[in-house]
Amino acid sequence: MFGKIGLPPLGLTGIGLASTLSFWGALIALLTYIRLQPDLRQYRIFPPRLKFDRKLCKNSCGLVYRSAFCTALKQACSRSPPF
Repeated sequence: MFGKIGLPPLGLTGIGLASTLSFWGALIALLTYIRLQPDLRQYRIFPPRLKFDRKLCKNSCGLVYRSAFCTALKQACSRSPPF
């Protein structure tokens, strides 16, 4: 906030940035702690492995492509600029 140790003063932006970084750091530290504790493994918080489902991926990608095509077609037919 005040620009200590050679950093420029950021004011309210600096407060938000510092809060965000500290919350993410705390989350990463907590998840690492949970992952490494043998006593907590019995709760199976993290699944062992996720399996790749080719059919689900193919259907999802097809939906995304169709949606993108419809949006592009709609935009091309309208008179307004794209953004």
